[in-house]
Amino acid sequence: MYVSRAGLQASLRASRIPGALLLGATAYWLQAAYHARIPPSHLLAPLLWMLTAMIVYPMVFRDPRGSLILHASIIAAGTITAAWMMQGFLTGFALSPYSHDALGIALNLYRVVPTILGIEALRTILARRLAVKRGFEGLELRTPGFILTALLFTLPQFTLSQMSLGFGGDAVYFLSSRLIPGIAKSIMLTMMAASTGFTAPAVSSLTLGLSEILTPVMPHIPRVFAGIAWTLIY
Repeated sequence: MYVSRAGLQASLRASRIPGALLLGATAYWLQAAYHARIPPSHLLAPLLWMLTAMIVYPMVFRDPRGSLILHASIIAAGTITAAWMMQGFLTGFALSPYSHDALGIALNLYRVVPTILGIEALRTILARRLAVKRGFEGLELRTPGFILTALLFTLPQFTLSQMSLGFGGDAVYFLSSRLIPGIAKSIMLTMMAASTGFTAPAVSSLTLGLSEILTPVMPHIPRVFAGIAWTLIY
């Protein structure tokens, strides 16, 4: 049976998504396993997320307004980071829990950057297929697909053990201070991915992630206000 080159390319593109989903699910499981003290997992998970990004990236939507979106996403991330730091002037600052020696910074960068790139590449490809469709007047939001994508990508913000402890212990605190802000963040990034493509959520998420691990001091926000503050910011 003859298979055209276009058909073969379409088949290869279609196979990328299941493969990327499998890699992403494995990486997330390894993140959860790390907290169960399986030593290699914290080294393998970022590598799998990077492979996920490499598989998905050729399919990621490239918006012709790339430079405009890049500048807008930097401004958005900078605004969120500035609002986060401004809270410190109201509630005080505390030393960062992250290591800031050379090895610590290198390990944190290895852990954070590939993970964010993999998650946002996978988020973009699913958001472009599930959350929006092309209509006569441009992109139209598919509400069920958007909600599903946003909820799905709330999960990588937590390990399974964190969720288990959260719901098994102080569930009200976990819901108000961790889960609801996590959902708000995922909604923001999913809307960026669905409407503009990979650049905006990747730049925004990287800016927020790098600000957290590289800043030697960070705002000390009381747990009563943390959830409300982050949800409003996102």
